[in-house]
Amino acid sequence: MHQTASSRQSRIPEQQGIGQTLPPIPVGIDTLNTPPLPSGAMPVGTRLQIGKYVVIIHNFIAEGGFAHVYLARIEGKSGYVVLKRVAVPDQERLKMVEKEIEFMRRLGDHKNIVRYYESRIDVLPIGGFEALILMEYCPGGGVIDLMNRRLQQRLTEPEILKIFSDVTEALAYMHYCNPPVLHRDLKVENILILNQDHYKLCDFGSATLSKGHYIPNTLQDVQKLEDDIQRHTTLQYRAPEMIDVYQKKPINEKADIWAMGVLLYKLCYYTTPFEEEGQLAILNAKYTMPTAPIFSEGLVRLIMSMLQEDQNRRPNVYQVMKSVCHLRGIECPIRDIYSEPYMSPPPPQPKSYYENLFEKVPQPQQELPNITPMRRGRPTKTNNNDIFDPFDPAHVNKSPTLQTQEPTPPITHTFQNSFSSPLTTSNNEDKKQKEQQMKQEQEKKQEEERKKKQQEEERKREEDRKRQEEKKRQEEKKRQEEKKRQEEKKRQEEKKRQEEKKRQEEKKRQEEKKRQEEKRQEEEKKEKQSEDDKEESSVKINRNVSSSIEARFTALKNATKQKKPMPPPKPARFRSNPVVVDDNFEHKFPSLEELDKHLPTV
Repeated sequence: MHQTASSRQSRIPEQQGIGQTLPPIPVGIDTLNTPPLPSGAMPVGTRLQIGKYVVIIHNFIAEGGFAHVYLARIEGKSGYVVLKRVAVPDQERLKMVEKEIEFMRRLGDHKNIVRYYESRIDVLPIGGFEALILMEYCPGGGVIDLMNRRLQQRLTEPEILKIFSDVTEALAYMHYCNPPVLHRDLKVENILILNQDHYKLCDFGSATLSKGHYIPNTLQDVQKLEDDIQRHTTLQYRAPEMIDVYQKKPINEKADIWAMGVLLYKLCYYTTPFEEEGQLAILNAKYTMPTAPIFSEGLVRLIMSMLQEDQNRRPNVYQVMKSVCHLRGIECPIRDIYSEPYMSPPPPQPKSYYENLFEKVPQPQQELPNITPMRRGRPTKTNNNDIFDPFDPAHVNKSPTLQTQEPTPPITHTFQNSFSSPLTTSNNEDKKQKEQQMKQEQEKKQEEERKKKQQEEERKREEDRKRQEEKKRQEEKKRQEEKKRQEEKKRQEEKKRQEEKKRQEEKKRQEEKKRQEEKRQEEEKKEKQSEDDKEESSVKINRNVSSSIEARFTALKNATKQKKPMPPPKPARFRSNPVVVDDNFEHKFPSLEELDKHLPTV
């Protein structure tokens, strides 16, 4: 079992430092109707030893990712604490958890940051690790829950400024560390409510140390940075320099300032400024300010000042804090460390359109070189203290090359001398030397101004070139996106045409099949009709024959009834008359023609 070492003595104050305001039953926790415990959760009443504290599980609160969160009590103390139980699968994740614990330990003393009490890391027999982190319990829940409860009656401007002020003060505490600490995951979801007027910042799993103006140079470093941003930040809160790391801009405290702008926007309007537009809008800082609800001009300008594409034009955390305090009408609780001398490069001055919102940051004092003040032009750096200065009264009528000479007697001759006197020559030399020196200084000054002008022009050309390249890159990116959209549109249209063609072909097949079926049914109907006709004809003939035979028998029967039958002939011995033989017996039956007359007509 491995237990993290504590650099300072952890403490759990009575009622967590808020007197008797903490209720005996935590807000939002129904102990009588608790949800079923998830798999692997610790049951109520479980006792754990975490550092010097005996922790008793009171209730299961939530589950997320690799962590379970419990409400717990400390044996021998009143009030509640939160126990976060984290499953750590490997060494890489273990380093991240240890890093989070270390940041919580370093930052937990601030009144607007969730307190850290104690932690423990155990090695599991099945592999991996288990981290138990004991921290402060905030009974008011999260600000995001408060916003969801206030969908109709939204947060007022004073409430928003109070929440934002507490978070800004916590962020200032982080940025004022040496080196500065970046949160990197500032969002509404990471703000907890201790009580009605006290808000706390939490979740330091993405925190890291600022590297100032460091820019990765190799492709491997850039890809590593991009992967780190993807894993530890939230897309809607990412600064433009995080969206496109290939622009090679430093990621420092100004990225947190951008996230603070998004956070304040969401507190006001219940959505982020780039909710629908996506990463391209973030990259170009393209967003709109809703017309409702209505907030003060100062609050709107504060949001706009933080959501600037150029990170150098965003304010620092002190300027943000000072502006919030000005809007609230209170004194700024933190000092301005950015106006104090320090070794890192000074932050850029705010631009004109929000100068009146923030105070200008004075430049840090720098060690000045040894210079000789001049009445005009720029100061000139000198290395020799003996250089002749024509404006120094001590050097008037004095030349470094002038030799001391004896006085020359006056010239008494009257003719024009072609040579000057030694004194005149010396004065002329001094004058020429002064003029030459002034000329050299003027030329040097002009040369410096020319170089400065060239450097300025070169800098402008470089900036223009970069702007043009960036513009071309953006245009190329837009063209590629437009091309992709057009290709996708063509694919969709082609797909629709193919589907329509298939539908038409299927329709034709169905119609052809229907026609074939109708034709087959018609032929079957005709065949059936033909068979019926044949059968009916056969039945008619049979009926006619049957009727003919019946008629003949009926006629014979009727004829027999009309005449009495002749008695049988007597035997020959008793006959008195010879027997008459009727050879025409067949003619006694009616003929077929006569029978047909008696048949009923069909």
